[in-house]
Amino acid sequence: LGRLDAAARSGADRVSVDDALLDELGAPAAESALPCWPVDCLLRPLTPHEGRGPVAVLETASAAGVLDARFADGLRALHGGYGNSDAYRDFLAAVERRTGVRFVDLLVPPLNERSANAVRRPVTTRWWTGDPDPTPYYGPLTRHVRYLPLDRISLRRDGRRIVAEADGRRIVPVYHATRSPAPPYDTLVRLLLAASHPAASYLLRLDTLDAALPDRPVLPRLTAGDDLVLAPATWRVDRARLWQPGDDPLTKVRTLALLRRTAGLPRHAFVRTAPGAKPVPVDLASLTALHLLERLCA
Repeated sequence: LGRLDAAARSGADRVSVDDALLDELGAPAAESALPCWPVDCLLRPLTPHEGRGPVAVLETASAAGVLDARFADGLRALHGGYGNSDAYRDFLAAVERRTGVRFVDLLVPPLNERSANAVRRPVTTRWWTGDPDPTPYYGPLTRHVRYLPLDRISLRRDGRRIVAEADGRRIVPVYHATRSPAPPYDTLVRLLLAASHPAASYLLRLDTLDAALPDRPVLPRLTAGDDLVLAPATWRVDRARLWQPGDDPLTKVRTLALLRRTAGLPRHAFVRTAPGAKPVPVDLASLTALHLLERLCA
């Protein structure tokens, strides 16, 4: 953050997290610092400018088996198989054989009937807990999966860690739905995932660095080398620099065009009202931007 802040004050348009910077900061080798655990990365492709520059944006890095869970059945039907979920299932089985733990998939109902597909997933563990009916989650092919009732699971504290056990054997709860559960299941999920492996229950995104440096009106793009964008450049625009609600359309267009020139804003951007809020894509050279910005500021 100190390096990013210094770059912002100097007017730099990019900060690269490369090998030299990591060595300068004393970062440990990845082999010793990162767990040997699969991760799902969501990338947004970019078109390099004149054949140079980043080729993708890292949107999120999250625990494996979540991003594509609801699409796995369709991909398997289309292509006669789906290696991603198969490899993840084999990985969990290998960890079970080496360590003696038991992975247990946590099934909880969707928020409502319209979001039922958000809990669909392939079978990746040999056990599940939570909802005793696995059909809405796994489909009809559940003969190789066994049910573990919640009342057979106990939680205990071991130092700073939470340990889950069932029938005297340690279990590692995992959760593969893409939506947050509704009460009271949110409490259940939070308690059980406290006993999960850290790499199996996290979500990392770096596009809210402006929250850590709120005094900087402009932050440069953060990249990994020259190929991957970790966090986009950000501009903080005060509401007073926009038009007034009663202005006519021509005045609004002129105000937005002037703002783009003076602030150095790109034509295409994601706009949000606060760090962490839902980003809304907008074309700042289009008339539709006026309505989108007014709706966000309402």
